Amino acid sequence: MSGLLQSIHCPACQHKKVVGYSEKLRTLHALGKLRRAKNPEPDLVQELFVTSLPQLSCSGCGSADLELRSQVVEEEDPEFWGEARRCEVCRETLMPERLEIFPDTVRCAACLSKPDPETEDDFCPSCGDRLTTRLAGGGLTRYRRSCPSCG
Repeated sequence: MSGLLQSIHCPACQHKKVVGYSEKLRTLHALGKLRRAKNPEPDLVQELFVTSLPQLSCSGCGSADLELRSQVVEEEDPEFWGEARRCEVCRETLMPERLEIFPDTVRCAACLSKPDPETEDDFCPSCGDRLTTRLAGGGLTRYRRSCPSCG
């Protein structure tokens, strides 16, 4: 197999995109190939991707004359980690090390220790008793949070 990471290069606009096994597999599925194969061999994916390259077009300029090149990537390169994921609270970029350990995380370490906005109002500011949700009427504001002690 000729390298797990490669780049698709457009000679027309100089746009390049780093692709690995999963991106190649996703592209082949979108082209209608390998639909039945659950875990195809990387060599098969590579060969099918190379033969399917003329069917792809550049996302930058739309040109169909794309080249597949070997990609030597440093681990510090942001393209190595794919598209940068941002924290859902503060919108800062999640550290690649954090994503490597916790691939499904959606918050940075700083925001993870903060309380959720939904849980901040769980207690009455006057007496500290837990708030309850009760039916207050009709319409959009049908439910209301209230303290059972204070009212």
